[in-house]
Amino acid sequence: MRESRRYFLIRRHELHLLFARVLFSCGFALALGGCLRPPLVNTTHPVLAQNTEATESQPQGTGGMAESEPQATPIAESSVTSGGMIVIPATEQEQTQVRLDDDSNDDSLENAFPPDSVLLDKVPVGKQTRPLNCEFQSASDLVWYYGYPYAWDEIFAQVGPDPNGNPHVGFVGDSLDDPPGGIYPHGYGVYAEPIAKGLQELGIYTEVYYGKSAAWLREQLAAGHPVMVWATAGMIPGRAEYWTTQDGQRVKGVRGEHTYLVIGYDDAGVWVGDPWDGQRKHYPWQAFLSSWDILNRMSLMVVDPSSTAIDSP
Repeated sequence: MRESRRYFLIRRHELHLLFARVLFSCGFALALGGCLRPPLVNTTHPVLAQNTEATESQPQGTGGMAESEPQATPIAESSVTSGGMIVIPATEQEQTQVRLDDDSNDDSLENAFPPDSVLLDKVPVGKQTRPLNCEFQSASDLVWYYGYPYAWDEIFAQVGPDPNGNPHVGFVGDSLDDPPGGIYPHGYGVYAEPIAKGLQELGIYTEVYYGKSAAWLREQLAAGHPVMVWATAGMIPGRAEYWTTQDGQRVKGVRGEHTYLVIGYDDAGVWVGDPWDGQRKHYPWQAFLSSWDILNRMSLMVVDPSSTAIDSP
């Protein structure tokens, strides 16, 4: 009887030790899992909250050219400074991924990319209400940012159409409701010069630029100046086409011509405001520059007439 009781006590002690080991192992595993698991990040930032899923850019009548269409990606986590500018420190790995030339227009990969990324968070991004009024909506968003509350149709009234078919003179198309993505004479759009002239008639000083570099673009954004650019819908690949206007002028165009407001940059690409759907989107540098190239990097900015720094190379 005494041996049986002793055996029972020994077994009970062994079971207690085994149970303690199991509890210790489980606790250690849970603690390790908690250390390795990334913390949950909550944000109330309006830009971040609207971009929790990847957003695909929407081509406008691209005529079957969308097979290799770049994908727009959501805006990354960032911190907001005073004045609505978002500055996003780039990691060491990110800084080595893209290098763009700061001294010329060829965007060669020789000089270091600036260490910080910038997003002009206060630039409005309106949604166009007619198939062919992207230029006027972008222009309206641009001037609203500077405190000039002109709607797109007020700007259109200043620009007007050009019956000869020259987008460097006025709007080209039978109607703002022409099918998007076409080429003259089947609808088209308008270029920077008529927009600039119309805005200047409203008392807003603007400048038109061609052939500017990525370094110039970053310089303007870092100084707080959004840039209106002419490219293609969805930054899809495209090729230049030409036509002759009714008064004998040769004009360069592209199917799917579209405007954006460039509102930020990082080492991987640019942030734009897209009037097609009223969304902020991010495109890789290569896709953006290729699309911007087609119309010779046509751009428009609101500028201070006393400033000379904006027109740097």
